[in-house]
Amino acid sequence: MILELPAEFHIVIPDGRRLVILANHFKSKGNGNQDENDALRKKQAMRVLEIYEGLRATNDLIAIMGDLNDSPGRDTLSPLLGEGSDLKDASEVEGFNFAGRPGTWGDGTAQGQN
Repeated sequence: MILELPAEFHIVIPDGRRLVILANHFKSKGNGNQDENDALRKKQAMRVLEIYEGLRATNDLIAIMGDLNDSPGRDTLSPLLGEGSDLKDASEVEGFNFAGRPGTWGDGTAQGQN
């Protein structure tokens, strides 16, 4: 099983703070064995969390982005979004405007968040 690392982009924004973007594409839910796919997505989430925690001491802003291929409340994403994490799903950020399309898959409905 290959565990791919996220692409990592370091950007200095106009006010001088540093933004790190961790761009991800987690294992699909669509092909193969569902239990194996879930286990790989959880392993990917745990590795991304390790990278995030390593970056926190020296970076002002960190965004974990991309297709995580699961719904925010699922156990596979619990390392990133579960109890004790300081990370938030974009849908929970106050003032974020989804322009009526909270999902990114299918017709863009909330169900399309996975």
